[in-house]
Amino acid sequence: MGGATTRTRYGSTGRRPAALIIALAALFAAASVADARTPIEHARHQAASLGRRVSDARTQAVELQATILALAADVSAARRSLDRVQARLVAAQHALAAARGALEDVQTRLALRARQAFQAIGPGASAAYLLGADSFADLMDRTVMLNSIQLSDAALAADVQARAARLASTEAALESSATERGRLLARIEERRVELLAAFAAQQSALEELVGEHRGATLRVGRLERRMARRAGVLPFGDWAERFLEHMGAPACRDNMVVVVAWQANEFTQARWNPLATTHRMKGSTGFNSVGVRNYRSLTQGLRASAETLTGGAVSYGYTAILDALHRCARDVITAEAIRASAWCRGCSNGGYVTQLIPIVRAYFDRYADLHP
Repeated sequence: MGGATTRTRYGSTGRRPAALIIALAALFAAASVADARTPIEHARHQAASLGRRVSDARTQAVELQATILALAADVSAARRSLDRVQARLVAAQHALAAARGALEDVQTRLALRARQAFQAIGPGASAAYLLGADSFADLMDRTVMLNSIQLSDAALAADVQARAARLASTEAALESSATERGRLLARIEERRVELLAAFAAQQSALEELVGEHRGATLRVGRLERRMARRAGVLPFGDWAERFLEHMGAPACRDNMVVVVAWQANEFTQARWNPLATTHRMKGSTGFNSVGVRNYRSLTQGLRASAETLTGGAVSYGYTAILDALHRCARDVITAEAIRASAWCRGCSNGGYVTQLIPIVRAYFDRYADLHP
């Protein structure tokens, strides 16, 4: 097989389970580059701090938005209340005008009756009316009737006057209420405008903070990639693209999932050798006791992995792997071909690569950014 052999970092006991792989990836720090440790830790701390600030700012924005919505509801309620008061004020004004009209009408009729009595009988109309009685009983009747007319006229005038006074009082109260509600509405509206301005400023600050967090995250990524290159590794997704290109296979989603899962299952820190092949190349060195190699460059590592597959295509059952990759077969089919080959037969309790496919497929972006 042209120097290609099967290999394992961990001997015959198999590979680490997926949960341990995820835990190790989360805790990974590039200890091999001591001079870059302080900057990367600082960058990670800054990114985490900005992330927390973004989360807090978003929470505050939600709370402020809820306050604005509640205040908007108060504005609407105050406007409806003011409309009702103003409608009642208009009705009271109409009623007051009607009462004043009625009072004026009564007063006009009373004045007219007094003038008519004066013109018909003279200044002593009431006395003449009483003296015109032909008997004592008639005198009493005339006295009662005259008194009744006078009382009725006085009561009518007093009633109209009282109604006018009550309506005037109601009108004054309504005008005061409308004025107060108008002031309240103005204050609520002013507060709402202030909150909207505060919300706009908060959104602007949040957008700026999100940009800072995004920039910090990108700086962390750049530092991690720089550290990874110095350590001889790439994020799984980056190496998978280069490997598929080197093999002449398409970088389709299924192929990417398989190659990323393959690297995750190995999870080796061998330099430029994420699939942990033992294929010897010029200048390569031993990584562990079972023959896994450290390679001098990314290109050499890609060639070594490719030559391992092509050189052992027939003898070690790699033909199915190569065929599946070149035709972009479903990820589970390619993973099954890897598991069935001699690459690491029996590893991971018989679930080599295949057990990670569903997890990597579901969380591909997270796995693609991992490196050992």
